[in-house]
Amino acid sequence: MFRFVVSQNLSRFEDQLRTEKDVSKKYLLRKLLVEEVDHFAAGAERSQVAGQHIETCNIYISEQKLLVQRLNGNGDPAHLRGAKRLLINLLELRDLYESIRQANDELTAHQLKATETGLKSIPKGY
Repeated sequence: MFRFVVSQNLSRFEDQLRTEKDVSKKYLLRKLLVEEVDHFAAGAERSQVAGQHIETCNIYISEQKLLVQRLNGNGDPAHLRGAKRLLINLLELRDLYESIRQANDELTAHQLKATETGLKSIPKGY
């Protein structure tokens, strides 16, 4: 049940990030999304979850780029602005998931190295 709730929260935060214009609200939504990813999974599974969301974002980004191209030539300027804003938000969302995956992979590498060398703790900042 917990994983279902967290999964639903991830979907809700993603949906809100796709359309949010306000920078401070976007910051808060990104923070909440990162926290939910942390609740949802740990270690290698967190990287896998982030990777799945990156793939989904890439699909949406490809579709949105096509829409922007179509609107660029003969669309309503207001629709074009909205389509471009959504594209930017999707790119930011993908970048956020890529950051999550990269940070998790770095942390996992440090944990592995610490285990191999017998270190007792992970360096600050991780």
